[in-house]
Amino acid sequence: MPAEARLGPYPYSDEVDGRAGVVRDITERKAWERQVETLNELNEVVREITHAIVESTAREDVERLVCERFAAADSYEFAWLATESDDSTLEPIAEAGVSGYLEEWSGDPTAQATDFGPTGRALQERTAVFSRNILEDEAYEHWHDDARERGYHSVAAIPIGYQNLQYGVLTLHSARPDAFGENERKILSQVGDVIGHAINAMERKAALMADRITEVTFRSGTLPETLAALGDDLGEVTIDRAVPLNNGTVLQYHTVRKMNAAAYEAAIADDPSVREVRTITTSETVTRLEILIEEPTAGSILATYGGRLHTVTFTPGRVEIEAELPETVDVRQVSDAVREHYPDIDLASRNTVNRQVAMPEELAESLIGQLTDRQRTALKSAYYAGFFDWPRESAGTDVAESLDVSPATFHEHLRRAQRKLLAALFEGSPTAD
Repeated sequence: MPAEARLGPYPYSDEVDGRAGVVRDITERKAWERQVETLNELNEVVREITHAIVESTAREDVERLVCERFAAADSYEFAWLATESDDSTLEPIAEAGVSGYLEEWSGDPTAQATDFGPTGRALQERTAVFSRNILEDEAYEHWHDDARERGYHSVAAIPIGYQNLQYGVLTLHSARPDAFGENERKILSQVGDVIGHAINAMERKAALMADRITEVTFRSGTLPETLAALGDDLGEVTIDRAVPLNNGTVLQYHTVRKMNAAAYEAAIADDPSVREVRTITTSETVTRLEILIEEPTAGSILATYGGRLHTVTFTPGRVEIEAELPETVDVRQVSDAVREHYPDIDLASRNTVNRQVAMPEELAESLIGQLTDRQRTALKSAYYAGFFDWPRESAGTDVAESLDVSPATFHEHLRRAQRKLLAALFEGSPTAD
């Protein structure tokens, strides 16, 4: 949630020369006071939206309440939210404070999304766009008549998205000339991130419970440079699991077969995206490694779309990624996103199937969805690192070091997570922290 805006004391002088100075001083002070009032009101709106989002379970509810909260504020005349449809026209999602505002525009089949002033630019450039006085803004001359008719002077268009996904643009209209100063812009930009994160979480949860999934396989004949350097010495390497951490890195768990594990470890350590490599277990035939790597990874890209990575397998001259996606996801869009990470990869197969019964992993995901991010990360990392095996493959100090936390902090998060899961299983609901 954005912090309260603090502008500091108003910098006006106690002594002014003549009536002009007094008038100027009073005018500037009133403008400063209005700005403070606007920021205080905006922070209250953000608090209300954040609280309402936590209690919402459907994307449509979030979109509607966001528009309603902003339209009800004194600082804004009306608000609307739209996204770009497949034919590049603007598709209305929600509006408040005005009736049928988008109908006259969206009804024009020739009107492209880019024709919609600041909203079109925000969609195209994926960045917040502000016009502080649209009647004097030559870039939006097409909108001058509409602004006069509806009585607004300033417009803000805020992209709603999460990572590389874009859900739409929130557009706010204000009757204030020269609205949307620096502090207001910063807060509104954060609002776009909050809404996008909430929508993504809802869609991922819905995807987890869906009855149908699309199984996909991606293949490439081009290995990452560090592995290609091994040539025929590369055996078979499988990325079995990945745990995203709060600092933007990912813990991956690799299984190495049919090769000298030390050679693989040395090669992977040369990758500029790899921060640390730790051996969990090793034998004559199989070695398990824990690797701390920076995002993005194939797993994190798929997770953004509500997908689940099964495995990534490297063999000489070949990369294969097996995963599943929600049936409703555009596979082509996911393929393009994966290709940014593996440029030469192709979609080898796709198959939509019924999900007959919940798999154990999916049931676990449903249960651990009740945990905090830190509890979830501690539990997953401990499990994949072999903390619960007997004898243990990794000690608590090893897992804590991988997570960059103290052993005491790791054990605290782990115990709380375990208690919540046991309460959910034995009592039907998780315990509070």
